[in-house]
Amino acid sequence: MPFLPAAIVAQVSPAPSPSPSPDAAVAARAREWLHRLQTADIDRTQLTATMNQLLTDQLAKTLAAQFGPLGDPVSFDLLQSGTEAGSQYYVYHAAFKDGTALNFVYAVDARGKVSGLRFIPPQ
Repeated sequence: MPFLPAAIVAQVSPAPSPSPSPDAAVAARAREWLHRLQTADIDRTQLTATMNQLLTDQLAKTLAAQFGPLGDPVSFDLLQSGTEAGSQYYVYHAAFKDGTALNFVYAVDARGKVSGLRFIPPQ
């Protein structure tokens, strides 16, 4: 998915080693967006114009079909955060009850609009 530059993907630590949590509101919003992707409940008012174009209704349904059955994560740990292309991004390691794990990238621009969302398999 082309939601964030490949440079961010390359920077993600291969093994989860949680770092200090960012502001609780950021973590809660990232979890909210993970849930929104799992249910195809996309609030387009919270997305940048680019994200509104990229995250089509069909893509949202496809993501929900793939990731929705996992349910809520049993753990959601920050792996890293940084700034890329004018957005603040956060990479979380999400582990699910069935043993599935994935890294979830959540990015926001300076106005607080969601500018990037991505699932990355842990390495």
